[in-house]
Amino acid sequence: CRRGKILRNPPPLMIYNALQLIAQAATEGIPFILTEDRNTLSKYVERAMSAGTCQCWAVLLTDGFDAAWFNNGQKVLPLKTSDGEAPAP
Repeated sequence: CRRGKILRNPPPLMIYNALQLIAQAATEGIPFILTEDRNTLSKYVERAMSAGTCQCWAVLLTDGFDAAWFNNGQKVLPLKTSDGEAPAP
């Protein structure tokens, strides 16, 4: 995405860079790739996952950060100690 415009056909270099990141994640066993790139990187991560060549997920930071991504979708519940105070992180 350049200057707010959506790229319908990304340049070959963008695709090459996305594939390099996916290959590195697959080789190193990295489960997540953080990105703001909805049109190239996340699209190719989804394709690699459906083809069975990669087991990582693209986490789109443009949707906002949610710790549940790293806890199998489980939200963190704020628990209180016996004195009613929230525990220190």
